[in-house]
Amino acid sequence: MTEHPFLACVFFLLVYLVRPFFAWPTTAVAAAVGYVYGPVVGIPVALVGATMSSCVPFAGARYFGIEGECSADSASPAADFSRRPVTCAG
Repeated sequence: MTEHPFLACVFFLLVYLVRPFFAWPTTAVAAAVGYVYGPVVGIPVALVGATMSSCVPFAGARYFGIEGECSADSASPAADFSRRPVTCAG
């Protein structure tokens, strides 16, 4: 893996993408990334991977979510908040 650092990075990011489906602990994958790359490169790669790993279930929940009280079509405060534009006061 250390002979081809870019391919190792792609491999680890793919592991991070499939990690939620197998319930692998994020700590184990992050430790492997840190062991291969060291702290200077390993921390950013682990952060990107953890962010990608959390996007998979979030996107699945948004796509396959059950229409309910807090859906975007309802009149709940959460749905109303999601439609309001973000403005900076001050």
